[in-house]
Amino acid sequence: MARRQVIAALLALGLFAGVAYLGLARPPIVSYVEDKLRNTTPIEAPIGDITPTRDLRGTWVSSLPGKGLELFGQYAAGDATVTIYQDGDIELQIEALEGNTAVGYMRLFNVCTSGLVVSPQGSVAIPETCMDTGVQPIVIHVTGSRLDFGTITAGGVTTTMQGNYTTDLISGTVSAPLPPYGEIEGLFHLMRQP
Repeated sequence: MARRQVIAALLALGLFAGVAYLGLARPPIVSYVEDKLRNTTPIEAPIGDITPTRDLRGTWVSSLPGKGLELFGQYAAGDATVTIYQDGDIELQIEALEGNTAVGYMRLFNVCTSGLVVSPQGSVAIPETCMDTGVQPIVIHVTGSRLDFGTITAGGVTTTMQGNYTTDLISGTVSAPLPPYGEIEGLFHLMRQP
């Protein structure tokens, strides 16, 4: 039942109870609302998945430049704590859909890693290093509005990605091993190019 209908029904019931309590004549609005509720046909739920995969084709880029990919990791290293940050951009080109599979190309670029080592002796910054993976073919499994990118190896970097999409946005989670530190995890956000 639509939200307006629920509110109208509650108001009508409250109004009806108040009128009955006071012993006054029944206002016409109460009859109108009751008739509407009685004559409303419920909407049946669709059968099966709603899969707007036709909307996936096209170019998807970082929602904010330099922040399409945001990863973080923190590790103990002896008496020190190592904190790693990784930010970058993603360009995803989905060229075709075959069943529940989307195929195309993806590029990670301006992916910059930096960090900080904090120990009892003080803090030391890990210098920023940046890279571009180049263009890599990609196969994405699509289930409803869920995307599973699987494990992607590009430019010596192995990344696992999963996400969800709407007509104009794709967002999800990313994890990647970052030797010698360990696993870094975070989020990615893409928007459709016009």
